Amino acid sequence: MEVEVEELHTPWGVKENVKLTFKGTGSLSFRSGLYPGLVDSHAHPHVIDGGLEEGRKWSNYIEWFEKRRLLVNESTLRQDLELCTALSKLTLMLSALEGTTLIALTGNYKANIRAATELKNKPRVVTMPTIINKNGWDPLEIVAPIIKQLENFDANDMLGVGIFCHSLRYTSEKYIRTCVQLCDTNNMLLGIHLSEGIPELDVLRRILLKPPKTSIIGVHCIEDEDYETFNIRTVQCASSNLALYGRTQRELGKVYAFGSDWPLLFGSMVNELKVLIDIHSEKKIDDIILRATINGYKLFKVDFRGDYVFFDDKLEKALRAGKRPSYVFVKGYPLVREGKVNGYTYDEILSMISQVREEAIKRHGIWGEGDGKRDGPSSGLRIPIHASNS
Repeated sequence: MEVEVEELHTPWGVKENVKLTFKGTGSLSFRSGLYPGLVDSHAHPHVIDGGLEEGRKWSNYIEWFEKRRLLVNESTLRQDLELCTALSKLTLMLSALEGTTLIALTGNYKANIRAATELKNKPRVVTMPTIINKNGWDPLEIVAPIIKQLENFDANDMLGVGIFCHSLRYTSEKYIRTCVQLCDTNNMLLGIHLSEGIPELDVLRRILLKPPKTSIIGVHCIEDEDYETFNIRTVQCASSNLALYGRTQRELGKVYAFGSDWPLLFGSMVNELKVLIDIHSEKKIDDIILRATINGYKLFKVDFRGDYVFFDDKLEKALRAGKRPSYVFVKGYPLVREGKVNGYTYDEILSMISQVREEAIKRHGIWGEGDGKRDGPSSGLRIPIHASNS
């Protein structure tokens, strides 16, 4: 397949009138393109309810975590492998349609692995099992051996693995230190929600005593702290920060990469970039693109050869307007064709997300005092996610 693009935006500058060759037949032409594609450096695929309240903002993540009022019982939902797998697949397809070629998933790692291996066409995936001292989540003693097995699994550069400590408040200091040692020893990725409304860098220094060998992926990092001095690379999730706290990191120089955080609530990277341009200004669009593309690949140590995103409009115009790409390639293969992934349009994916969300509320809705009581047995999902490798 021959592809011509008028303006190809790369980490090495804008290349004009570029001709590319991909696997397949035919020819295509585009107004603009990105190489490599967009990276969602932090996504929770199983969050379908953030406990958001109109007009209310929280001061920090602890207040939100303790006082939010959810529609679903997060603990029982995370244990529902069928539902979580469906949500993971929908997240991957929604993200692909927004130009995401690499995504880091937290949450139910079993569901994320199933989705990444069963779905035929999807972005590259890094799965980062969440380590949190809370009922409904597997402890580190169970997760660690599985992670080591996945490290040796040959997924043809399509599936990576790391560890995600939930936070300094909800992950024990013992677990945090053990995770850092595990990642340093095995050269693995480590992430954590950090300084989300509360300065926490000094707390992390006290826990670890010295900077880890492997860079820590610090998600949110809203506070004005010197993260680089402790080998922390920050990921900004602007949409969720603004929704929860009414503020986010405004100094772009402190941000290494971007994440959607809750893609099933706010959308994936095209939507996130529109918000980021409003925050950091159009004058910094080149710096924003750099953090949304190549920096994400560097962060997760993933090969980006063959990962392209193509738009029918000039890139700046498309990103400002939140326009989705018409074609997306991963490893040189078309992931999105004419605005469809695995045969589904964006609107069809949104419709399926709504159906799964309704099923989740039916199975795991919180009634009364919030005990996660189930509304009787379900007849099963009727979501046509059959785009598997089998």
